[in-house]
Amino acid sequence: MKKFFFSSVLALILIIVIGTISAYAEESGQCGENATWLLGNDGVLTISGTGEMDDYASTYSVPWYDYKDTIKECIIEDGITNIGSYSFNGFDKLERISIPDSVSRIGNHLFSFCTALTSIDIPDNVVSIGNSAFVSCTGLTDMIIPDKTTDIGYAAFYDCTGLESVTIPECIASIGDNAFSGCNKLKNVYIKNLAAWCNVSLGNSTSNPLFYGKNVYINNTLTTDLQIPEDVTSIQDYVFFSFTNLKSVVIPAGVSNIGVAAFSDCNKLLNVHYLGTRTEWNTVSMTNSSIDFARIHCIDDEELFSPESDFQFSDGTITKYTGNEHVVDIPPTIGEEPVKTIASGAFESTNVSIVTIPDSVTTVESRVFHGCNELRSVSLSSNTSSISSYMFSNCRNLTEITIPYGVTKISNYAFINCSNLESITIPDSVTSIGYSAFSSCANIKKVYYGGSEEAWKEININNTGNTTLTNANILYMVGEELRNLDYAITSLMLRDISTNNTLDKIPDTSFIVEINVENVSSEKTDVIIVAAYDKNESLLDMDFVYADLKIGESLTFGSLISNTNNTVHSVKAFIRPKLNSLIPLAESKEISK
Repeated sequence: MKKFFFSSVLALILIIVIGTISAYAEESGQCGENATWLLGNDGVLTISGTGEMDDYASTYSVPWYDYKDTIKECIIEDGITNIGSYSFNGFDKLERISIPDSVSRIGNHLFSFCTALTSIDIPDNVVSIGNSAFVSCTGLTDMIIPDKTTDIGYAAFYDCTGLESVTIPECIASIGDNAFSGCNKLKNVYIKNLAAWCNVSLGNSTSNPLFYGKNVYINNTLTTDLQIPEDVTSIQDYVFFSFTNLKSVVIPAGVSNIGVAAFSDCNKLLNVHYLGTRTEWNTVSMTNSSIDFARIHCIDDEELFSPESDFQFSDGTITKYTGNEHVVDIPPTIGEEPVKTIASGAFESTNVSIVTIPDSVTTVESRVFHGCNELRSVSLSSNTSSISSYMFSNCRNLTEITIPYGVTKISNYAFINCSNLESITIPDSVTSIGYSAFSSCANIKKVYYGGSEEAWKEININNTGNTTLTNANILYMVGEELRNLDYAITSLMLRDISTNNTLDKIPDTSFIVEINVENVSSEKTDVIIVAAYDKNESLLDMDFVYADLKIGESLTFGSLISNTNNTVHSVKAFIRPKLNSLIPLAESKEISK
């Protein structure tokens, strides 16, 4: 019995030892006509040889599939020209991969579900990225697609839930369906060639990284105002879909086509400047592009108002808007009678997106814009004294509003359920804000107040339903004491949007403000601000950029200022340590009309 027991134990030990030796033995084989693979006992897979690797029909046909839980690193040696489809699909222990410059194609389903892969350098010579190549690579945070890449396959980065930034290459020509679907952490999109991007073929809306990434950098410059290059003749389907930070676009006269949904869900887009005539604009092919929700400016436009026939009007009062245009400019007179009042519910639940109310109007009654889900912008009369109750309730696409100087009261429920409202400009003439005026406005981030912090505290703000307003970052336009100046504003100039020529005064149309700043002594990241004011010093428009400059470095910052109603009286440039601070870090510069 003892002899039998001893023999059994010895046999078991031999099995364990042999199995252990086998588990750590090197494995190798063929993976292409002139390509071989070798798996070392350290878990490193090396692929060497020349030419193409084999494409595999599924994960299970990959020759090293049995070792998927062992392989942590792969080194592909120079000479391999493409990595075969499915080669690493589902290899969730793979942490690192080295790809040589000789590789020109990334195969289909290549790295799908490689959840441990946190970074990858795609070689400069890669011209195509295959279908579902990086599906659910949840560890990837940044993706730089090389400049020679022309095609990205469908679902290429599908459900890369950790992806935060992507760089679109110079030569991009097509991106397949759902290429970026599910990339809900994507914030920054870097576009190197705007002309190429305008012409890219996108399969659908989630082919576009802008569906999620709202910070768009053109040539490494954060952009909210687009100037389409002169050689662009067509803006393809979906190319600016959901670019929600886009405020304005300059389009050259050579553009003849604007594609389906090219500007859909661009809820802050208010102004489109077309560098051709109105007749030429009317010949541009547009199919559901959504660009008509913005105000279109053509070079031969004179001051135009909506047709008088679009309004029901009696005794100085507009009682109802009956037109079907998205952009409405209310005339100051109808039938030679001044427009003084807009009656309750006059625009309620219509599809208007931009409305201008003339200064002849002194009274705007309740619920005027209630339920206008497409409303993006309203220019209010400077002769009204209150924002009436429910005036903007349920305007879910309204992102910003400027309340003119002279308004003293914001009434109960005035902005209730404006769920996308982000910024509000409130003049120092306001003395009271009513019950739930800003209730369910959860996205309010900034309040620009025309007075000091002390004056803000004096406003009678009802405590019920206004916490989103009072908890926002409040930028006071007057107030704090000077400190040492850390920057120098070396120049402030105006430029024509069509010719880029320098202007010597504020024009009667929209224009570009260009500021040059030098960091004299600051070791922090501060804020450069450009602001436009009317004749009463009320803020009309503002843009800013963070100055991440080393001492001695300089920066040029350009901003397009909308002057639709010829109300801009002055522009000013200044620098602050943060948006809600008035501590000046440079002597401000100003240009007045």
